[in-house]
Amino acid sequence: MHLLQWGCVAITALSISACASDWTPETYTTRDGQTFAWPVWTTEGMYLAPPSNRGALFLAPPPLDLARYEAMLIDEIQFRTQDGIPEPRASEREWLEALCRAHLRRMFTRSHWPVVDAPGPGVLRARISVSEIHFPRHDYSLGMSVLNPSGGADFVFELRDSLEHDRVLIFADKRALPLRAYSGVENVGLHRVGSAFLEFTYDLGRRLAVARRGEHPPPLQGRPAARALEEPLDAALR
Repeated sequence: MHLLQWGCVAITALSISACASDWTPETYTTRDGQTFAWPVWTTEGMYLAPPSNRGALFLAPPPLDLARYEAMLIDEIQFRTQDGIPEPRASEREWLEALCRAHLRRMFTRSHWPVVDAPGPGVLRARISVSEIHFPRHDYSLGMSVLNPSGGADFVFELRDSLEHDRVLIFADKRALPLRAYSGVENVGLHRVGSAFLEFTYDLGRRLAVARRGEHPPPLQGRPAARALEEPLDAALR
């Protein structure tokens, strides 16, 4: 059993290559070569669900029952670029946040989780961090054409009980922006970040559906006897 402090959870989750060949009932190997004893737990008692084809999913153990939640409250969506990359302009940030909220709302609605505007019984609060955004405002000239760099972003999605504030789920993934390196306009548009977020919501919706059906029960052995020191999510969502 390997315990992770939350300060490392998002980093570890984002490093995971979610391929079935990367894990066995005994060990789990991340994309960057880190190997953990299986099962993998966080210090606050969340466990890593068996890998799928994309992303890393951490769940709170029972009495978690996602099926008892009937609605979603979309809280903050945060955006941060890589070091050295200019932050989006205010108008760009507003446009991107509105687009991401619309993508989330559609995903939740398709999943029969209506979106509400206030916390309450049976309501989950969703927070999202889109970080390490890489979309340089420059390009490389190759003859008469322009080659824009690929770029990418890290996505972390969190669910908490809207009244008790207990964290119940984390889903994280690293993604290259659509089109990768391509010939096109002078500046790389933020619509590529929005498209990557849309693809993220497709995988998120599938993982949420499985978790909602209770198909990721906690490991039968290896659960921590007591909750270790809890670290705030602010390390990833700030």
